[in-house]
Amino acid sequence: MSDDKKPQPAAPETDADREEAENRLGQCLVAFGMGAGQIRVTRVAIRYLIDLYYPPFLQMVQQSAASWHHDGVGVCDLARMMGRIAAHLALEDGRYFISEADAHSAAEIVNGSSRREMEKEAPRNMEILGRYCTFTAKGR
Repeated sequence: MSDDKKPQPAAPETDADREEAENRLGQCLVAFGMGAGQIRVTRVAIRYLIDLYYPPFLQMVQQSAASWHHDGVGVCDLARMMGRIAAHLALEDGRYFISEADAHSAAEIVNGSSRREMEKEAPRNMEILGRYCTFTAKGR
């Protein structure tokens, strides 16, 4: 493999990178809450989502800062869908709050179904989802 084709190491994190990644992830957390509707999202569920998604969001800021203008709406739509599914899981269990397990299950459902649908419909969309989704990026 020639030197110009080798994957480039990520640049060191800067305060601006961290702030931009937090802002993007914050938009997705708001969308998750919108999807949850009247069902409360616990702090542990929020912490789980932050821990899961912050690393790929930071990586995308470092690799392609402009990608959010193209990808952001779709990523937030997936987060909203995830919140709706997590709320449904909580209600199914007789609870009016979303637990960490609900958030985890919803992430697996959305990311797994999104991966299958996107692989069939539009391989380019798979690249977009894979940039922000840890489940997809790992090939789950």
